Amino acid sequence: MRTTHRLWLSALVATLGASSAFASPARAQTMSVRFTEQFGGRELMTFLYETPEATGQPLSLRECEENIAIPLELANVPTGTTQIDVWFGSSADADCPTASVRADTTNTSCEYVATFSAMVPTTEIDATVRQLFGADACETSADRTFFFFASTTAQNTSKDFTTAETTTLRIALDVDPPGAPTIDGGPFEGDESIEVTYDLPEGTLVGANVYVDPEGCTADGEVDPSGSLQDGAEPPTSGGDLQRGETATVDASDLAYDQYAAVGITAVDQARNESTLVVTCVLRVEIEGALSSYCRSKGYEDMDACLAEYECSVLGAGLGGEARVTMIVLLGAALLVLGRRSRRS
Repeated sequence: MRTTHRLWLSALVATLGASSAFASPARAQTMSVRFTEQFGGRELMTFLYETPEATGQPLSLRECEENIAIPLELANVPTGTTQIDVWFGSSADADCPTASVRADTTNTSCEYVATFSAMVPTTEIDATVRQLFGADACETSADRTFFFFASTTAQNTSKDFTTAETTTLRIALDVDPPGAPTIDGGPFEGDESIEVTYDLPEGTLVGANVYVDPEGCTADGEVDPSGSLQDGAEPPTSGGDLQRGETATVDASDLAYDQYAAVGITAVDQARNESTLVVTCVLRVEIEGALSSYCRSKGYEDMDACLAEYECSVLGAGLGGEARVTMIVLLGAALLVLGRRSRRS
């Protein structure tokens, strides 16, 4: 009896195992492609912006001119793959996986791009801008969908590729720099920092790059024609401080007092293309607080000695009645001077 029960249970377990395996077959992993991490967070570089709401970072004109290598990683490359065939499709819906479409030389919806050696299960390739977009890539902005096929031959036009052997990636190229900003007023004054206001042109922009030339202006507050920053000129290749909004804060702590410096501003678009420069002059001026003004007016160079002499602390504690009145009057006068200077600038 026990032997019969054991046989029955064994048969039941075997049947359940077989039905479970039949109900849940192993799923083949789909091949995928992405930008590698070394590409500086460019995973979002997939949309050529056309509206202010669009996102992503296309390739820039400078990257095109330098013909940079775009590092890509393909995962879950099928066993037996020796080549990665890359084709350009007119859209993500183009029927490039079908062999007859790729073989038709009159059909421009699918065009051969390049072939790269494959490794299984992961393949890393470096495709240059001109490989993907053509020899004249830098002349026209483009938004392309690329098909990557797991193949055994280059420029394969005889095989219909399956979904597991196919993956796509959309890459945009923007070679059109934005228009230049316009600066509101100037010259601008300040002490440790100086604010410069400007208007950016319409379009999908990420902000403005700010450049400083400490010797770029004359003693009269005019842009020096021999300076490194000039209106309408191309910006420097480095040294820009990317700022958001339409007010730039210039760090003036290293600038000399009462000497004009040049500030150049460019508009920066989503691809990090820059406009030509617009340049103004800024002047660092010493703006003292009320206590500093009071102590200096009494001939003190050591502020601590001044505060101790007049029985005041940093928080203003310990001031006598006459000294407190004097400090209030001086504070009001200092605020009035600052207000007038602000209105003049």
